[in-house]
Amino acid sequence: MKKEHVITYIILAIIIYFLAPVEKALPDRRGSNDISVSVKLLTSIPIEISDPIDIMLTVKYPAGSTMEYPKNPDNFLPFTLTSIKEKLKKKKDTVTALVLYTVKIYNTGDPTFPSLKITVDDKTFTTSPLNLHIGSSIKNRGKTINEINDIYGPIGYYPVIIITVVILCMLILIFLFVLLRRIISGRKVNLHSKIELNSTIDPILLIEMKLMELKNSGEEIKSRYYMLSVAVKDILGLLSGKNLKTLTTSKISRIFKNTNGREENYFINLLKYIDEVKYTPKVQNTDFKKTASKNLSRIVEELTEKIPALLLIKSINPRIPGKI
Repeated sequence: MKKEHVITYIILAIIIYFLAPVEKALPDRRGSNDISVSVKLLTSIPIEISDPIDIMLTVKYPAGSTMEYPKNPDNFLPFTLTSIKEKLKKKKDTVTALVLYTVKIYNTGDPTFPSLKITVDDKTFTTSPLNLHIGSSIKNRGKTINEINDIYGPIGYYPVIIITVVILCMLILIFLFVLLRRIISGRKVNLHSKIELNSTIDPILLIEMKLMELKNSGEEIKSRYYMLSVAVKDILGLLSGKNLKTLTTSKISRIFKNTNGREENYFINLLKYIDEVKYTPKVQNTDFKKTASKNLSRIVEELTEKIPALLLIKSINPRIPGKI
């Protein structure tokens, strides 16, 4: 063997000897930068005592990792945990876990939804707490003028009239303020937050989850019909591209007045029936409860079957363009 070859082999052996420990010392590049956790409030405000509150936990982590999220009701105090639903989405080397928590609280005030600890492999991550406001309202729906007079006295009772006038003036001022703000801002929409929400939460999946919860819920019939009303408005909103969450049934009927679509008329008539159940005094009657419960199960089945077909038709042939 030539002397030059021997020297070359010796040099290569020295290089390999010193590089081997460096290669072993390289850290695992899969770290906490590949993992993210966040929580988001999905329920529309204002929130009142005993209202179902939906909170979505989103966890992104590398495929092949082990992820654990809170399930013990003690982790959610002072809130009462009523249900947990999970959906996993896999994309290449990343897994996105969507965990829908439904909680309730039975006190007014400004409670804080606690931080949640999520474990991925041997690493622990903590979400930010959510500050909420829980209000209370006295609902006297379904009462006639005579019943109200029996409680408060005749219409000439001055303190009631003064309080009513003050409340009406405040409502008018709030309405004018909101209207002026919309005119000035040109009704601009925060596109960043909408894109973020749509990228992490499938609205159709959320509606299907709510319908599934309605089907298996042990709540009172009145509360279940409140939840059904929210789900129907969400479906109509997806079909029309409008935000209908805070609108009354009469307002929604006026919006779709000039629309001849069978689907929209079906949902509007459904909302009218839901209002009858929610506000009628008959809701305390045992036979009425049984009939309403049976109708609710049938409606949930119909909606579950209708959603995919209706949204497909809407995407091919939209009839109701524009926004509110």
